[in-house]
Amino acid sequence: MDLNEKLTRRGEETWTGKVIYYIAADGTKFYTPEANPKRYRRYSSREVAKAAAKQHSINVIKESYPGIDYIGGQWLDDQGNTYSNWASAVGGLRKETIKEAGLEEAQAEYKTAIEAAGEEETAYAEKLGARKFGVQTGAMQRALLGAGEDPARIQAITGRAQAGQQRFLEDIVQKTKAKTLGQLAGAEKFDIESGFTLQDLLSHEAQWRSGQQLEREKIQAQLDMQPEWWESLISSFGGGAGQGAGAYLMKFLMRG
Repeated sequence: MDLNEKLTRRGEETWTGKVIYYIAADGTKFYTPEANPKRYRRYSSREVAKAAAKQHSINVIKESYPGIDYIGGQWLDDQGNTYSNWASAVGGLRKETIKEAGLEEAQAEYKTAIEAAGEEETAYAEKLGARKFGVQTGAMQRALLGAGEDPARIQAITGRAQAGQQRFLEDIVQKTKAKTLGQLAGAEKFDIESGFTLQDLLSHEAQWRSGQQLEREKIQAQLDMQPEWWESLISSFGGGAGQGAGAYLMKFLMRG
């Protein structure tokens, strides 16, 4: 709807200069006693007709632009800022709306980036862990065979090793997922109602992005750590050939 900036405008006049009707912002006409009574609904006076046109304009504008109001002769936007005319109030409202929309859009993109990074870290941990544990398991089996360990026992030890590897990897993955949830919760706090700005969010996101490479290095470091389940495997070896195999395995593990 096209609305005039003025709440009321003078319409046609009589030959003596008296106004016949006032025009509201949306073009609706409000007739004065000077209008033809047979053709138009007239108001009791020019003042009343003008006041009716003004109130009609206010109502139409408020309905067209939710968030602005007219109080005490001034227009207000939804932040409480005052304006001398309704067009300026709408402009102020749009600035706040754009600001909020920009923050919401950036927040959504930030959360999407966090979720994607979490998925990538999980996939990285699983892929790196599977490769590393596969190499370790194969080397362990060869070490035990070279030490003369019984094949049946090697198979049992291998099963325990793989179960321990899986638990260790699942622990890393769960920590990664918990970290991602924590980061998402941190991103949630950046909203208009909390007093944050778009720049606040962008600064926070920049810090987060700068630490992403470090997160992969942390995963690498965790996978390189000597897990406790290796100790239980080593302690499972008994005397004789078992002791030799245990020592051989320990040498292999200490080698990395």
